Amino acid sequence: RGSSASEKRQKTTRTLSSTTMNCTGDGSTPCGSHLGDTYGAPQIRRFHNGSWGAVFGNGLNSVSADAGIFVMLVDPTTGAITFRYLSAGSASQGTGNTPNGITYVTAADLDGDHITDYVYAGDVYGNVWRFDLTSTNPASWAVTSTPVFTTPSGQPITSKVSVIAAGGTGS
Repeated sequence: RGSSASEKRQKTTRTLSSTTMNCTGDGSTPCGSHLGDTYGAPQIRRFHNGSWGAVFGNGLNSVSADAGIFVMLVDPTTGAITFRYLSAGSASQGTGNTPNGITYVTAADLDGDHITDYVYAGDVYGNVWRFDLTSTNPASWAVTSTPVFTTPSGQPITSKVSVIAAGGTGS
């Protein structure tokens, strides 16, 4: 018999919250409380700090009711795995009755060096967020202070966001 989504989330939440996993979040809440029912496939990517890893949305119905992304990093020297949680911020904070969350993420390499520069993701409240992963120091990774796009009536964004590079001369 398989486990229900809720049972799997509880097991994963315990793993992310345990002392055996290195997870950095907002500092006030265990990272595992931000993990909900995930839907999108993790995006395997290389990051500016030299690590490879995966990035994925925090899912729906998390205990924290927040929207954000998880970045799992694999240390290139030791193989140690760490997780970072990046919240979309106070504007993305839901409540127990109306939780927010991110289902799919889109990693973007804007300069063609095969290293992730930004991650774009839509949330249940109809906002598209840009997470800046351009720093070599993961502690400096951040989200834009306001959404880069908001749907007209707050319609949920539950599918993958498409990102294209638009060239131009600026004149």
